[in-house]
Amino acid sequence: MPNQSNSLLERFLDVTKQLMSAKNTDNVLDIVAQTSMDLSESDAVVVHLFDFNKGILEVRKLLGMNLNQADKTLTTLGRAIFNEVIRCGESLENINYDVDHTSGNEELATQAQSTLTVPLKDTSISLGAITVLRYNDKPFSKMQVESLEKFAAIAAHAIEKARLIRELEKQVTHDALTGLHNKKAIISTLKVEMERSKRHGETMALMFLDLDNFKAFNDTYGHLVGDKLIFDIANLLKRSCRKIDTIGRFGGDEFVIIAPKTSAADAEKIGEKLIKNIERFQFGSTVPRRRIHIKASIGIALHYPSHRISAEELMQRADMAMLAAKREGKNRVLVADALMQLENIQQIAH
Repeated sequence: MPNQSNSLLERFLDVTKQLMSAKNTDNVLDIVAQTSMDLSESDAVVVHLFDFNKGILEVRKLLGMNLNQADKTLTTLGRAIFNEVIRCGESLENINYDVDHTSGNEELATQAQSTLTVPLKDTSISLGAITVLRYNDKPFSKMQVESLEKFAAIAAHAIEKARLIRELEKQVTHDALTGLHNKKAIISTLKVEMERSKRHGETMALMFLDLDNFKAFNDTYGHLVGDKLIFDIANLLKRSCRKIDTIGRFGGDEFVIIAPKTSAADAEKIGEKLIKNIERFQFGSTVPRRRIHIKASIGIALHYPSHRISAEELMQRADMAMLAAKREGKNRVLVADALMQLENIQQIAH
């Protein structure tokens, strides 16, 4: 027994080192699933994690079965079990003697008979649960249960650490109010996209979008309502833009859209679509008992692969084009062709 205990401690030490050096949550979950399977000598593993934003328990990692098989097995087992394990913080073993793997039924052959669900808990925070499954009715030994419980405590700490790192990384690159890319991330992404545009010989567009009369809106309804409006606009842009586009917030009421593989004509169409969507959208939830119609101005600068221009210069062109759109009457799109001299755009804007 001492040799077995020493071997287990060495295993925990080795796995802990792996978990602490894992780069992200996905890497951590890969190690958690494989180690759980090995410790429990099981046929499959399901790792559930709690999504704190959505308020639901989600399957985040599967090993030894696909999602369809897991769904059938977990439905048979009873999804309330996972909530109970997480709520009470205690492991729960279940053996389903009704499943007969000798019947030749392929569907039954993929259903587990023996399951063990162990909570993932870091100090006082319940993160989820590990469920190990066997396709036979052999119960898990006391040592296997205890080993998995001890490992789950180590795993929970690693998962929480990875989650916190991910949150910190997001705070560095994303706007706190809208969840969009912040100025630093947008500039970094723009440089990458400009290089890719040159490499592949494709035109790309940079759009600066600014809400019309936002200062007056803030002065009338207050900054809290103004923040809600900014949040709603951000979500509208997410729904309106393409998947390949990158959306960011530069600050205040100014948004930026990086549109790869986009010609001048396509960029203008995208801009017009955004203008119409914003104008049509009624922000009734923003200002109680009153429907507020918001408008915006958009400036577009194009980057051609044959032209040498810095990211800062491209941003300045888009910004100047947006200011020119405001001076021409607001609620419109103005495209600054890449061949135009910056001085010409500045004359229009000023």
